[in-house]
Parts: sequence; C-alpha cells; structure tokens
Amino acid sequence: MTGADARLWGVAAGVLAITGLVVTRQVVAFHDYDRLLTDLDRSVLELRQLHGELRHQATHDALTGLANRALLAEHMATLPPAARLSILVLDLDGFKQVNDRHGHHAGDELLVAAARRLAACVRADDLAVRLGGDEFAVVLPHTDADRAGRLADEVTAALSRPYAVAGTVARVGASVGMATGTPAGLDALLRDADAAMYSIKIARKAGAVAAA
Repeated sequence: MTGADARLWGVAAGVLAITGLVVTRQVVAFHDYDRLLTDLDRSVLELRQLHGELRHQATHDALTGLANRALLAEHMATLPPAARLSILVLDLDGFKQVNDRHGHHAGDELLVAAARRLAACVRADDLAVRLGGDEFAVVLPHTDADRAGRLADEVTAALSRPYAVAGTVARVGASVGMATGTPAGLDALLRDADAAMYSIKIARKAGAVAAA
C-alpha cells in the first residue's frame, strides 16, 4: 500500500469515525429530547392536576365537600341576570347540643352526613352550599316558589332523621327559609331566605314551649 493509499484510508477512517460520532450524538440527543418531552408532558399534567386540586380547595368546603361561598358567587355569575330562581337557606336545630354533648368530632360527622343528605335531595343543576358552621344554602335555577317549598319540606324531613355519629344516635331538626328572585340580587336573596329561616326557627321554638 502506497503512502497515498494509506492517507486515503486514514481519511476515510476518520470520516467514518466522525460520522459515527455525529450519528451517535444525534441519537443520544434525540433520546434526550424525547425524554425531555416526556418529562415536560408529565410536568404539565401534574401542574394541571395541582391547579384542579387548588381550585377545588378554593371553591369547596373542606369538611363536607359542598360548594362554598366563592363557588356560590361564581355560579350565580354564570346565570342569566334576569333568570328566575329560588334559594333555600337552612341550619340545623339542636346542632350545638350535639357538639356540646358528644364533642366536635361527632359534630363534624353529623355535618358530613347532613351534607350528603342535602346533596341527595337536589337536582343535578341545583347547587348545594355550606355557608359556614351548620348553615347551608341551595340554589334552585328556574324554580318557582311552589317547587322550592316542596323541596324545603323534603330537605327538612331528610335532615331531621336520626344520625349515627361517634357511636351514638344524634337527633337534630332543620329550619329552612326560602326566597325567590334573580341572580343579580344574590345578597338580598340570601338575607331574605335567612330571615325566613329564623322566623321559622323562632315559631318552632315558640310552639315547642307552648306544647311543653
């Protein structure tokens, strides 16, 4: 083999070696890029899940899982301003006595059970809300006073059934007030329904005293 041939073979070998290195680096880079895309997709998915979890925490009651006041305001904002709707506001009669007698753990169990019963009473497009403590609300779109009144009776009966909590049986009642109007008047609706609820509660207490 002449010197020229040896040089040619050397050049060819060098070219092949360089080509092999380039191809190898491209393959490695491709795998790294593919892994990066996979990691990026996973990160995006995790961020979406985290966003969903954070939004749920911000718009739902931590104890009962019902909507909270923030979601109530959002929900009302999505309804046509002139749409007719009814709102129920209710609280549990005798709840404080359950807390005092059996402890806050029993009270929490009762609230969770009451929330489930309330949610079971409403339709798919209704919104059950925990306003705070033992006070709840239900938004009833496209519902007149007659239908809302019937639901109030159903809710009262459902929430008044005995509860098995903390190894004992607890009994509470429910006072339910109602108001009818439009989404634009949310604050007024809540006030009117709350006032109606307290009127019912006071009348019930007066009746119980008179019967004693």
